[in-house]
Amino acid sequence: MKKAILLTFLFISFSVFSQENNTSSKNDTDINQSQLEKIIYFDKDWNEIPKGKHKYYRTFSISEFDYNGQKLFQINDYYKNGNIQMVGYSTRTDSIDRIGLSTFYNPNGSVYRYTLYKYDSFKDVFPEIDKYVSKIKISDIPNKTLFIKFYPKKIKHIGFRNSDGKRIGIWRYYRKNGKYIVVDFKNGVAPTVLRLYNKEDILIKKGYYLPRAHWLKKQNPPKLNSDGFENP
Repeated sequence: MKKAILLTFLFISFSVFSQENNTSSKNDTDINQSQLEKIIYFDKDWNEIPKGKHKYYRTFSISEFDYNGQKLFQINDYYKNGNIQMVGYSTRTDSIDRIGLSTFYNPNGSVYRYTLYKYDSFKDVFPEIDKYVSKIKISDIPNKTLFIKFYPKKIKHIGFRNSDGKRIGIWRYYRKNGKYIVVDFKNGVAPTVLRLYNKEDILIKKGYYLPRAHWLKKQNPPKLNSDGFENP
């Protein structure tokens, strides 16, 4: 008799547990589906506002990429006219926590920035950034984010930031004429030495960096030439 009561209790408990799990799973699915069908509208400062006064709008879709066994959501941001403004990825739709590659577009459709979050986890997933990363030394600091910004047709700067948003390691800053400056941010601290190279990667000259706060203390701040160095 006791055995029968015990088996009945276990069966009821298992049934309740299964129903609770199924309900939870169903609720999560309903929430995700609701978010996927939602269109969010933003003003010029990316504050959420009603449709009509917006400058941008956002939709979501399920991406082809996985992270920790979960499909990532694709974030699709658009200019008001329907042209794409940004494509990125997140593990959630109710609170945007970007992960992987975010690609930002000018109104004419050209790319003006790549941001690769969790670089070490996603560097092989988005091979389109390989040709840019080869230009700098990869920092060994964990949880870093890669930033690449462009002029209309050429790269403008490239480098890594740590989890606190501070620039780390080697950065390259390009001029429109093809010359570029190499600086090394050690532990997020602004560099003191700048090195200017020409298009053939030949060192032209070495200069010194003065933070803006230091310039403001001087009555006559130094004038910089077109390459970003202090004139003699």
